[in-house]
Amino acid sequence: NPHPLIASLDGECTTLILTKEDSDALFQAFPAERERIRENILATYGLLPNGEDMALSEEKKASLDQGEWLEMREPVRHALKSQRLHTLADFEQAVEAGDIDKLLQLISKGVSPNLKN
Repeated sequence: NPHPLIASLDGECTTLILTKEDSDALFQAFPAERERIRENILATYGLLPNGEDMALSEEKKASLDQGEWLEMREPVRHALKSQRLHTLADFEQAVEAGDIDKLLQLISKGVSPNLKN
């Protein structure tokens, strides 16, 4: 999805973009590091993988509360919570149907078999 970028005309701007294809390739190349990569990306928003706030020092909270990334924080949080609900539903349906292939596919994508509602 395109996102607008606002930058000062008299300054420098570096844009880092991780596309779906690039992130899939990254996760495929480093499957053991999938959760660490995801957690590091989410930490830039002060969020845990479940969409809840990280426990942060007041100094760190103050630094995170500044900046334009705040505009993306709530949509990221919402997407995480929505993804968790859909993943839980998919996992429950696969368990109820005895669909081992679907369960293995979900687990290979990083879904924990210990996921709780």
